[in-house]
Amino acid sequence: MSQNEHISPFVNYAKLSSFTGKQVRLICKLKNFSSPREMKVETTDGGEVVVVVATKPEDTQPTSVYLEVIGLVQDSSTIKLAGLIELGDEIDMKLANDMIEQMHRPMFWQTIYGYHSETPA
Repeated sequence: MSQNEHISPFVNYAKLSSFTGKQVRLICKLKNFSSPREMKVETTDGGEVVVVVATKPEDTQPTSVYLEVIGLVQDSSTIKLAGLIELGDEIDMKLANDMIEQMHRPMFWQTIYGYHSETPA
């Protein structure tokens, strides 16, 4: 198992498809539960993602509007939930998106994540 497999970078909707099959972190706004095992969230850049809840739905009932979802990217708009951090009810989504965009710039990527390979475009 390589060191890169333990890294979960922050992504927005535009970056999500580059990480299919990998674990990521997604700062988002909870929109609704589309089913007992699926949350619809809005990403920092305005995209919509479905978060699949693998545990019992009652174990994943966030009380905050804003969340950090940690999970495995299944496709360009779906993440399988591994963990959830509640971020409260007020977040500057534009600032969060700007942070994510900066983290993905090649000049910062290696400093933050410690490797060159698989650097997103």
